[in-house]
Amino acid sequence: MNEGMELKVPTVSSADARRSRVWTWAVLLTLFVPVAVYELSQQAAHGFVAASYTRAGINDLANQVMAMGEASDPIKALKTGEGREIAIRVLRSDRGAAMVEASIVEYENQLAELIGEIRASGAVPIVAYIPNGEWDRPRYPREAFAARVSGKASAMGVQFWRLAGAFDGVRSDDMLIEGDSHLNPAAMALLASNVQGRIGDIPRRNAKASRVCGPAAPNQDRYIGLGMDHAWRFTTDANGFREGGGANGDGLRLLFVGDSVLMGPYIENHETMTAQLSRLADVDAMNAAVGGWGIHDQLAYFRERGHAANADAVIVCVTGGDLFDVVCGMIANGTAGADFAAEYVDAYESREK
Repeated sequence: MNEGMELKVPTVSSADARRSRVWTWAVLLTLFVPVAVYELSQQAAHGFVAASYTRAGINDLANQVMAMGEASDPIKALKTGEGREIAIRVLRSDRGAAMVEASIVEYENQLAELIGEIRASGAVPIVAYIPNGEWDRPRYPREAFAARVSGKASAMGVQFWRLAGAFDGVRSDDMLIEGDSHLNPAAMALLASNVQGRIGDIPRRNAKASRVCGPAAPNQDRYIGLGMDHAWRFTTDANGFREGGGANGDGLRLLFVGDSVLMGPYIENHETMTAQLSRLADVDAMNAAVGGWGIHDQLAYFRERGHAANADAVIVCVTGGDLFDVVCGMIANGTAGADFAAEYVDAYESREK
């Protein structure tokens, strides 16, 4: 560089910078706003994953805690793995036995209401028990709960399917998502095959869905990642059911209601039990399951939307986690025995941190 020559650095005026920022925001808003408006309209019209139904769910702890005004940390911790494990441990105490009994009675009462609603809709009610977690290492009170639900179904003249029998002699480690307690595609295939052998005597009504009747907003397509090392695709059909099972075909119409075990997290649409059953048996197997749902949510859903599916049969899928959902809800909303709730809080607060 010649001595004395001044190096000139290009500068951007503040006005040019402002114009650049305005153009950048304009482009971003042009791309984002239509998507946001569409998503909000879908939420308002249908409620993705039926958010409106969970207001009635005894297992919707977040809303219940907010409704309580002030809640202690132990109550909020029921949503965490640590809190759940402590509550399960307390359930094995003397006070826990009374709590288990109260929770089972609450579940039985809600199940009876749901069965009544299903019958009123013209569908055949069926209760099915699906294993979750480590079924070859049973722990109290799952087996007692399953036995009581079976007895309740029998007393009401309702078929009870012990789908856990599909896994007799099978190691749970071979049937679960790695690092999780939900079922993998191979387990879903065993369930589908088991159900296929049970549906031959269900009468047909030859009806169709009268309106959007699934638990989710219709025509959704999104990837969901819940802390795993991969995302899984969740798409819904025009009726708001998870895709893969059919909803308005010409086959026997089966509406399956349940929680995450049936919904099938971490697996693809075509790998769910309902999707595999539809291919095996040429039926319309509608998946109306939502993660975190308990019996109160299922009852609220069926009253508001599920009956419009005009199903030939409604299969209420019960898991061991359903009982614990009732326990947590009764602690959170204050209907649990005071002694049991106090014992849980003491155990939580004295835990090793």
